[in-house]
Amino acid sequence: MIHSKKIQSEVTVLDILYNIKDKNLPFLLDSAKGSYNQGNKSYIGFDPEITIKSKDNNCEISGLIEKKVIDNPMNQLKAIMKEYFVEDDRDFIGGAVGVLSYDFTKSNCNVILNTEKNTEVYDFYFGIYFKIIEFDNNTKQYTIYYLDEVDISDLEEVFEKKIHENTTYETMDLVKTVTKEEYADSFNEIKDMIERGDVYEVNLTQQFIVNTTKTKFDIYKKLREVNKADFMGYMDFGEYCVLSSSPERFFNCKDGKIQARPIKGTIKRSDDLEEDEKLKNTLLNSQKDISELLMIVDLMRNDLGMSCDAKTIKAISNYSLETYENVHHLVATIEGNLRKDQDVFELIKNIFPGGSITGAPKLASIEAIDKVEKFNRNVYTGSLGYISFNQNCDFNILIRTILKIGEHCYFSGGGAITWDSDLDNEYEETIQKSRKVYEALK
Repeated sequence: MIHSKKIQSEVTVLDILYNIKDKNLPFLLDSAKGSYNQGNKSYIGFDPEITIKSKDNNCEISGLIEKKVIDNPMNQLKAIMKEYFVEDDRDFIGGAVGVLSYDFTKSNCNVILNTEKNTEVYDFYFGIYFKIIEFDNNTKQYTIYYLDEVDISDLEEVFEKKIHENTTYETMDLVKTVTKEEYADSFNEIKDMIERGDVYEVNLTQQFIVNTTKTKFDIYKKLREVNKADFMGYMDFGEYCVLSSSPERFFNCKDGKIQARPIKGTIKRSDDLEEDEKLKNTLLNSQKDISELLMIVDLMRNDLGMSCDAKTIKAISNYSLETYENVHHLVATIEGNLRKDQDVFELIKNIFPGGSITGAPKLASIEAIDKVEKFNRNVYTGSLGYISFNQNCDFNILIRTILKIGEHCYFSGGGAITWDSDLDNEYEETIQKSRKVYEALK
């Protein structure tokens, strides 16, 4: 049984994050932008009762359960979560929170990835939390959810306003791991693949590295200021930390109804209002950007077809415009209902990684990415989110995201390459998408 307790407090979610940042596996799933129809709740927690982490299907489970096994970690998570399943109509009442690295693609999709690794992270890392805090952006109210006989005194203690101590830090210059010439070679190789008919669209990315002594909390605080988004997140795994300002929902599931919201199509913003409106119209009338998104809409419909009733799968919106701090995006919305023989764990295995950050056809584009990109993507373009004890879930796509390992901060920018793509425009788009992330590190 799930219990709940309302908390009246004037503290912010950042205040709470500051108070828990030194706990074990603290997380904040942060709907900072607070869009009424999607990013309207934030979730906070720490000290999971069970953890499960995996590399290449070598699973290590610890906490209330201790074992090592070779298996798809999603199967292991499903078996554990099944023991705690409850019928409940609320969104997230406790459960699994964690990250699927892009490198989970290798074992999940049974493909070979040979790209050089310059980072080491787990493919799959989740904690199972028996108690969590919810913040409703609309009502401004906190609620603690917890299982039977779980002590919540440590959660109640975090509702305290502390002074955020300013720390001095040093940030080094940005390092581009890919030269413009190397990017051009990859771009042209993808164009050759498209000409041969191997692929229609490939998401090409480049990685940046910045060394800084700035703390994880201070980076996230600044990221939240300069690039507020609906699907932000902070999750500290100890060995490394994921700091995300993602605008993109991979998918969510509520009572068996699935919604995916891929982003494709980007244009920069202008400080001049009239010019900004012109840029919006340019994007809305760009046949190249619209066709990029429509290809991913078709891909997502096919992916959802592996787990959803085919009659229920439909594109609610093929494309609409959304505005963020420094860019405008085109976004689609696809929905479907889970079949009775499926669940969210099978759904994730069937649709991961997201089509918007791979391309079409998906497996061919994954192989193309592995061939042309210089370094492995690590957590970038993977997913961060939750699976609730009632099997509701919500995951983002980890774009506009920093992986912090010690003083090294890794982040990337990318975009879809199609036959109509222009080299200089695509290269500049990867830079534009990364500017706010870099700003958070300064």
